[in-house]
Amino acid sequence: MKLALDLTTKKQLIEVGFLAAIGGNREEADTIFDGVAHMGNPTPSPYIGKALAALTYDDHEEALAILDKGLKALPEHKDEIKVFIAIVHHVTGKKELKDDVLASLTEKGGVIGALAQSLKNDKKKESSS
Repeated sequence: MKLALDLTTKKQLIEVGFLAAIGGNREEADTIFDGVAHMGNPTPSPYIGKALAALTYDDHEEALAILDKGLKALPEHKDEIKVFIAIVHHVTGKKELKDDVLASLTEKGGVIGALAQSLKNDKKKESSS
């Protein structure tokens, strides 16, 4: 069942979900993002938010699995989701995997290209995978 709430409410729920995720409230974040996913007009936010919540618990494999589901469900948002896949690889120190994901994104303009370039240039916590 799709929920019919206005765009402002959806944005506010997404913000609260991200605050819960970065605050270490994984169960609450997952509940919020599950609700957002049923609000129509699909966005990558529920996948990214749930992956971020998993990362706060060092559950890197789960974060990647969630983002992979997002890639399959929302191929039109693949670039945004790939940036977060690269972030997971960056956090885990997997430079080669991170660079593989970023290779196609650094040439893009806008926010995606800027994020990809910034991640590519960040040398913190890197090792070979």
